Amino acid sequence: MSIGPSSVRRRVKRGTSVEGPQGFWMRLVERASRVDVIMRLAICLVASAVLMVLLHGWTEPLPFRVGSVPPRGIVARVPFEKPDPERTRTAQERAAAQVRVVYSQDKAPIIRLRDGLKNRVLEIAASDTLAGVSREAWLEFAPNAAEALQLIPVPPPADTANPAGSPAPVAPEPPDIGAEATAPSTGEAGNLDRPPSTSKKPPDVASELSPEELENRKRISEAEKEFQLFRGRLDSKEKQLAFEKAIDRAFAEAEKLGVLEKIQHGIDEGSQTEIDIHPLGETVETIRVPVATVLLGEAKVLLKARIEEELGKGTIADRLAMWIEPRLSGSLEIDREATARAKKDAIAKTPPQFVRYAAGDVLAEACVPMNAETLSLLEREHDEYVDQQDARSRAGRAASLFGLFVAMFTLAGFYIHLHHRDLLNDLGDVARLVILSVATVVLCMFAAGEAWRAEIVPLLVFAMTIAIAYDEDLALLLVAEVALVAVVGLGRGLSDYVTLTAASAAAIFWMGSIRSRSKLIYVGLWAGIVAFGTQLGANLIEERPFSVQLLYEAARTGVWTLLAGFLMTGMLPFIERAFGVLTDLSLLEVGDVAHTLLQELVRRAPGTYNHSINVASIGEAAADAIGARGLLVRVAAYFQDIR
Repeated sequence: MSIGPSSVRRRVKRGTSVEGPQGFWMRLVERASRVDVIMRLAICLVASAVLMVLLHGWTEPLPFRVGSVPPRGIVARVPFEKPDPERTRTAQERAAAQVRVVYSQDKAPIIRLRDGLKNRVLEIAASDTLAGVSREAWLEFAPNAAEALQLIPVPPPADTANPAGSPAPVAPEPPDIGAEATAPSTGEAGNLDRPPSTSKKPPDVASELSPEELENRKRISEAEKEFQLFRGRLDSKEKQLAFEKAIDRAFAEAEKLGVLEKIQHGIDEGSQTEIDIHPLGETVETIRVPVATVLLGEAKVLLKARIEEELGKGTIADRLAMWIEPRLSGSLEIDREATARAKKDAIAKTPPQFVRYAAGDVLAEACVPMNAETLSLLEREHDEYVDQQDARSRAGRAASLFGLFVAMFTLAGFYIHLHHRDLLNDLGDVARLVILSVATVVLCMFAAGEAWRAEIVPLLVFAMTIAIAYDEDLALLLVAEVALVAVVGLGRGLSDYVTLTAASAAAIFWMGSIRSRSKLIYVGLWAGIVAFGTQLGANLIEERPFSVQLLYEAARTGVWTLLAGFLMTGMLPFIERAFGVLTDLSLLEVGDVAHTLLQELVRRAPGTYNHSINVASIGEAAADAIGARGLLVRVAAYFQDIR
C-alpha cells in the first residue's frame, strides 16, 4: 500500500517537532532565570553580605580567650609594641616631680620699699646742715652718727624759735680745731667794746678746751663732713631726678622677679633649682627663674650690686644698701593651684612607655592557661598583624568567607528543594529562615563575650525553634551551618564546633512531642549533659591538659544549655503564634473537655458529643498506625460536627 505525500509530510513534521530531553544544567539555568528564584537568590546573597560585614570577614579574628590552653607555644608574627603602664606611671611621676613650682609675685612690698627709700633720701637732702636734718631719717643711713647728733643741740620748733618779724637763728658752725680765735677772750676785762691788745698774741682756743670737748667737736666735724658728702649727690633738682631714676633701675629686677625668703615647697613637690613666677592675679605668663637668684640673701647682694652699678661704689651705695637690708622682705608666695595644673599638664604630656617585641618572641607558653595579661599581649600582636596585612590578603580572606556563606546557602537550598519544596515556594518562609539564621549569628557574637561565653544559648534556641516550626532534619542542617558560621566568625577551633553541634543535635533529638511544659526543661538538662561531656572529650583530644579550669568551662556550658531549655519554655507560645504551628501541648489545651465550645456541645447535643469522642478514638488509632499525628486527628474529631 502506498503512502501519500501528505502523510509523509505530516510524519516528518511531527518528527521534527519532537525535542530531546534537557540536561541538568540547562534545567538549572532555566529555573535560576525565573523571577521568583532570582528573588530568593538575592535574599541569600544579601544575607551573605550582611554576615560578611558583621563578622569583619576581611580580618582574621583572635582565636584565644582567658583560660585558653595552647598546645604549642605562640610566637609573635610581626614586631609590635605593648604599652607598659608601670613604666608610664613612673615617667609621669618623674615628670611631675621635675615640674617647676609656680610662685605668685606681689610687687607691692618692693615698690613700697623703693618709694620709701627715695622719699627718705630726699627728706635728708632737703636739709643744708646736719643740725637741721631729721635725726631719725639720718640715723637710718648713718647709725654711727648717733653720738655726734646727741652733741648738737636740737633746734627749737619753727613757731617758737622764729617769731614773726625776727630773723631765723643760724646754727653755730663747729670751730676749726687748731685755728687762731678772732673773738675776744672771756678772760679779759669783759668789756667787749675795748679793742684787743696788740702787745700780746691771741690765746689758742684748743688750749682752753678740755680733751673731752675737743673729741666731741671732732665727732661733730666728721659727722658733718659725712652728711655733706651724702647730701652733695642730691643738692640740686637734676641730681635728685637722676638719683630717683637710678634707684628705679636698680630695683627693676627685684620688682620683676621678686624676693623669696625661703623655699616653700619640699623636695618631692618639684624642682629645687628653678621656679616659675607670675604676677599676682595673672597666671597666663610665667617667668622661669633660678631659685638662687631670688632667695633673700642673694637678692640683697644683687640689689646692692645694682645700686653700686647705678650710683658707683662708695659710702653712699653702702649706706643705701645698709638701709635696704633689714627692710627687704619676701614678695613670692607659692601658688599651689597653678602648680597642680602644671603637674597635671606635665603628666598629660608624658608620652606612654612601651615594651617592644620582635618577630619570633614567645608570647604564650605551651600548655599554660592564658591569663588576662597574656591575652592582652596576644591582642596587641594580633592588631598589629592585621594592620600590616595588605589589601590583597584581606580581599582573599573576604572572598573565601563569602564563598563559604554562599556554599552553605546553596546546600540548604538544595535540601529544602528536595525535601521541603512547599517551604521553598513560600517567599515569606524563605525570608523568615534567612533572617532567623542571621539574627542567631549576631546573638552568638554578642553572647560570646569574655564575661558570658554563652554563645550556645542562642544557637540552642534557634535549633529548637526550627525543630518545632518545621522539621528535625532541617533543624540539624541549619544549626550545623549556623554553628560553623559562628565558630569561624569568633575564631574558635574544632572542639567548640563539635560541642555546639552535639548539644544542638541532642536537643533536637529529644524534642519529640511536647505534651508538657517541663519537657523543654528536660531537653535542656539532657543536652547540657551532652555538652559537658563533649567539651571535655573534644578538648582532651586537642591535647589540652585535664584541669579545674577545663571542668569549670565544661560545667558552665552545661549550665547555659539548661538555661536555654528554661528560656525556650517561656518563648514557646510566641514561637507557635509567629510560625503558625501547634505543638502537642497546645493541642492538649485545645482538646481539654473543659473547653468552652466542647462544654456547649455537651449541653446542646450530648449524642453528637459522644459520637465525636468515638470518632476521635478511632481516628487517633488510625493515624498512629500510619505514622501521622494522632493527637491532631483526635482534637480535630472533637470539633468536626460543630457548625
